[in-house]
Amino acid sequence: MTGEKRGEGFHGGGDAGGAQHPAYDEKYARYIALFNFRQAYYECHDEMEELWLEEGRDPFWQGLLQAAVALHHWRGGNVSGAVKLFRGAIGKLSRYPAIERGLNVADLLEKSERAMRTLSAWLADWRKAGGDTAKPGELPAAPPFEPFALTVADPRLADLVSETEARLPNTEEESY
Repeated sequence: MTGEKRGEGFHGGGDAGGAQHPAYDEKYARYIALFNFRQAYYECHDEMEELWLEEGRDPFWQGLLQAAVALHHWRGGNVSGAVKLFRGAIGKLSRYPAIERGLNVADLLEKSERAMRTLSAWLADWRKAGGDTAKPGELPAAPPFEPFALTVADPRLADLVSETEARLPNTEEESY
């Protein structure tokens, strides 16, 4: 897929020369704002799942959804769940060019692969040490949670994400 294709999540627009430009969906901008500024990965999932369903279950949206849920699981200590979801996200997003829909997919893939390697290595050590049957203190310490941000490549999307972030509720008690 390239920026020339008008696929899911894009809506026609143009300039005086007739070139088409994507108009980004507000849910996409909220997803990125929640991911980058709030590290609210479960809420990211909710935003992206809605867009994914609206846009015909597009694998690109599903890959982004899985990346957010992988980080949610990692932060919550579910290492095997995080590995499984990073693997799914990588499998889906690796089909796309380095820059897709205004997002630096190559950077996201690199960060996801690094996280998956770290977590997979720990999981292998954990299993060797006895996993669920080991006594406390016999298991290797879980790798600390390492959040990362999405890199926005299109300045128009970056502007929309910044505007969207400014409109997000200020407290976690408010609903997104």
